Amino acid sequence: MKVAIVSDFHLGYARFEDDAFKQAREAFAKAVEFGDVIILAGDLFDSKIPKPETLSQAFEIFEQAKKKEWKAKKIEGTCCLPVVCVHGTHERRGREFVNPIQTLEAAGFLNNAHEGRIVFELNGETIAVQGLGGVPDDYAKAALEKKNFTPIQSAFNVFAFHQTLAELVPAAKDLPGVEDLPEGFDAYACGHFHARKTMQAEGKLIIIPGSTVVTQMKKEEEEAKGFYLLDTKTKKTEFVKINSRQFHFLELKLDNATVEDARKKILAEIERVIDASTLNPIIRLKVSGTLAKGLEPSNLAVNGMEREFSGRAHVEIDKQLSSDSLKEKIDFLRSLRGQKATVREMGLTVLKEKLKASGSKLKPEQAEELFDSLCEGSEQALKKLVKETHSKAE
Repeated sequence: MKVAIVSDFHLGYARFEDDAFKQAREAFAKAVEFGDVIILAGDLFDSKIPKPETLSQAFEIFEQAKKKEWKAKKIEGTCCLPVVCVHGTHERRGREFVNPIQTLEAAGFLNNAHEGRIVFELNGETIAVQGLGGVPDDYAKAALEKKNFTPIQSAFNVFAFHQTLAELVPAAKDLPGVEDLPEGFDAYACGHFHARKTMQAEGKLIIIPGSTVVTQMKKEEEEAKGFYLLDTKTKKTEFVKINSRQFHFLELKLDNATVEDARKKILAEIERVIDASTLNPIIRLKVSGTLAKGLEPSNLAVNGMEREFSGRAHVEIDKQLSSDSLKEKIDFLRSLRGQKATVREMGLTVLKEKLKASGSKLKPEQAEELFDSLCEGSEQALKKLVKETHSKAE
């Protein structure tokens, strides 16, 4: 049996709404064509309460499944179509409310596997899908333990979920890991991550199809979009590529650049990528480094540059520049930290430096009294500080 594992359509995503619809439609069409069963791992919608126009897009996409003469037959489930889904974090609502996946189930487009079990049979082979929709990270472990998911004997068992995994976000704490997933399933279909990946961990086959549209604009989203096709006999996966808008993540480092030099380099780098790309690519350019002495990052306006490429590319420029004055401040604070100064001592030192630079005649002990009064929220101390910092100008 061939199982198409697809995820994260993000229908209604405002920034690239047309991309989200077109690419989801193609991904689902190919899943219908190649798959005997389709598993959707959440975040089909970008909002928990989609606009009517977005729901209409979803109906058009899922209508494709009704045109196929499916051979897999329902054993357990609400819908005869072998399309199984769990909700994602973008679709999660309170138990007293209806989420968009439940709406699609009520319309007869799919089977909702959240905290349930869906079973289909094809040519004597049975596939059972159980799942857990997106829940808050700090509740995920408890939710997995509480439900006590158990595979069915003599079936090919898939556990579908939409959750962050500790193995893929090592810096985060208290996240569920692969070891917390229920034991004994043949494959685990994971949504939520937007870069595709398959991995073997703790003896478990984890399949992450990634999103079908660029949303986070991270470097790992440069790769092709699509979904995985899983063969239940061999447990091998094949990635099925879809036509998706090209995305490029660029990095440019400046060194003591003037505003004009920086502008020329930024425009040249973007032009280079556009010339080598297909129509209307998505480009995110991360600009780091330093500007010339006396210049601040605010001197380099990027909004105008982004607009210059309108109609040719979607461009976003991420400024992460530093200046001499900013570097001096950072070095000063680092030196205080190196001296193992307390937060109070560092704050007091900064206040004294500011008072000295403004020409204040306050003695050190008076500065300490002023600092303590400011910490207590004294309005009188604030007025005194304003007066002292303007004494030189007067």
